[in-house]
Amino acid sequence: MNRRRYLAAVRVWTVPFLFLALGAFAQPTPRALLWRIAPAGGGTPSYVVGTVHSPDARAYAHAPVLLEALGQCSLVAGELDFAAVQTQLGGGLSALMLPGGSTLKDLYPKRRYRKVQAALRERAGALAPVMERIRPFYLLAVFGEGEQEGDSTRVLDQYIQDVARGKGIEVVGLERVQEQLAAVNDLPLDEQADMLYDLVTHEGRPEEMQRMLDDYAAQDLDALAASVSDNGVPARFGARLIAQRNGVMVQRMDSLMRMGRSCFFAVGAAHLPAADGLIAGLRARGYVVAPMPDLAALRRDPVGEER
Repeated sequence: MNRRRYLAAVRVWTVPFLFLALGAFAQPTPRALLWRIAPAGGGTPSYVVGTVHSPDARAYAHAPVLLEALGQCSLVAGELDFAAVQTQLGGGLSALMLPGGSTLKDLYPKRRYRKVQAALRERAGALAPVMERIRPFYLLAVFGEGEQEGDSTRVLDQYIQDVARGKGIEVVGLERVQEQLAAVNDLPLDEQADMLYDLVTHEGRPEEMQRMLDDYAAQDLDALAASVSDNGVPARFGARLIAQRNGVMVQRMDSLMRMGRSCFFAVGAAHLPAADGLIAGLRARGYVVAPMPDLAALRRDPVGEER
């Protein structure tokens, strides 16, 4: 298993503790992060955009076209509504914790544990003993977030929701926190522990992340998929984390659009392509889904033959 691929994948996700992996593509996907969704028989169009959980300037490379599309909509739906995360968690923090009162010490040989413990103390200080009770996957996200070099004060998906609220646009989540936690917690603890150890022993940002951000700025969904797949995610976990969630999100997107509202869906970029992705899922439900790579394409009427 190529665990560095895991680490590079984290910022393609809409939330920091979720990773994505994709299968191979039958045909090249048009280079576009923003896609227009129109009912086959005509009607109010909506949009879906692939986001990346990063404050890097490359994440914002196509912000003008995204914001223009957002301004045409009356509802923004992310994977999660970030403003509701704390409320949804409520007393559910136990889902983040290791089972049975265990700690990180129970997951590692002594030598590895000492390295992880030292890194955790360096980053968390007095909170380190508490964080040692958290599942490694969520610590992986915390470590990864701390290593990001921010050109912006906010990650892209948070920025989109903040802009929407500033415009008086309603914001909702396609999923609840508990649903995402349930998917993540399917990953065996020993694999989570290996991933955290790998991050601790490889200081700095991996080359894969730099390439991934470049691919994102280039709107290359196929390259993004190739950079995070590499057969790194166990098939059972990948199906649970991606395909099943995509099916649920397509169903909920369809329900929102059937209410006659113009929606702006902002989800992790790797959810869009592939045979079980959101683009294919929406087309299977009769929607015409067309790429909007720039402002010129956005201002043209894309309804018609799929591209």
